[in-house]
Amino acid sequence: RTPTHSAHPDPMVILLATAVGIVGVLIAFIFYRLKEKRRKRFSEIFSWIKHLLERKYYMDDLYNFILRYIQEPFARFLNWFERKIVVEGAVNQTAALTAYGGQILRKLQTGRIQTYLSIFCAGIVILIYLLTIQALH
Repeated sequence: RTPTHSAHPDPMVILLATAVGIVGVLIAFIFYRLKEKRRKRFSEIFSWIKHLLERKYYMDDLYNFILRYIQEPFARFLNWFERKIVVEGAVNQTAALTAYGGQILRKLQTGRIQTYLSIFCAGIVILIYLLTIQALH
């Protein structure tokens, strides 16, 4: 039987979130109860908060910075890497090497049994030679 875990929120987090919410409501109530002159002065003092909220905590600016200076150059690099290294390097060079190997091996296929028997015997001689050298060491 696997143990089950139930999520229990921390009471301190609940109290803190509730307190912040209540303080926010009280500040809004007091702000709108102030006279126009005081409200304007209060707004000037905390204009930086208004600006921060209007700019959405600068999240759009951060997102645009990440896209422009990190993601786009990285995507261009990956595009170059894929085209030049993977496709032109690995894929095309492997295909060219395979074609070249096929051209060489095609010459060995003559259709004559004497040629095949000669190649087979040469392979046996080379194999015996390699095994002899290995046994001597």
